[in-house]
Amino acid sequence: VGNETTLINATTVEVCAGDSLYFTVEATNADLFRSIDLTWTGGPPGLTMVQDGLNPAEGQFLLITDESMVPGSPYFLQVTATDDACPNPDTDVLNITINIQVISCYINGAPATSANYAAHRTISTI
Repeated sequence: VGNETTLINATTVEVCAGDSLYFTVEATNADLFRSIDLTWTGGPPGLTMVQDGLNPAEGQFLLITDESMVPGSPYFLQVTATDDACPNPDTDVLNITINIQVISCYINGAPATSANYAAHRTISTI
């Protein structure tokens, strides 16, 4: 099958509700004549990706978060890199967990979590 296409990046990303999330995923193939296509499924609503380059291929993800995303957290994103080898393209998959958290907030005196935030929409900041 030839040289493998490999995704390189962390598998968990955390962000505070209300902040912007920006991260990149990179895929490479030792055969520089191979082009790589990045695709993705899942993730939080509003997540976007722009691919830059073909080998290496870099997927630049952007998300503007808000508190409405906290109860659905964690979100699961699957990024797939596929090269153009013929007749057998090589594919690699990276699974990323995205945690959107309420930070520096307390509900009934306890640190806010996705679970208790969903149950108690009124929060106070410290």
